[in-house]
Amino acid sequence: MQSAERKKLLEQFQNQMHAVINQGEAEMEKMRDSEEKLQKALIQQQKHQQQIRIAHNQRLKALKDLSEEFCKGMSELEESHVEQYSAVHSELRKEMAILQKKILMDIQQQEMMNVRKQLKTLLP
Repeated sequence: MQSAERKKLLEQFQNQMHAVINQGEAEMEKMRDSEEKLQKALIQQQKHQQQIRIAHNQRLKALKDLSEEFCKGMSELEESHVEQYSAVHSELRKEMAILQKKILMDIQQQEMMNVRKQLKTLLP
């Protein structure tokens, strides 16, 4: 009888031990699966962040290039305006000189006409 009780007690103990061990192994498997999923998610997140950094750096480079291009265009435009201003200023000086000569010639002609009139009135 003692032997049967011992055997029964031993079987119960073994069954309980197997149940606890099996439960522990199942939990360990779940934990490994969870760790694997978490690791995959972290790797995916790192890849996503790297893609975002790459895109951000590309946008920054594009903005820098646009800024440099704009500054270059503004410099070229300023040079062009300076050249145009100089050309217009030079042309205006030439036109002013021509107008001054014309005015002087008109004045001289007017004076000559006045002198002729005066002479005609003095000389019959």
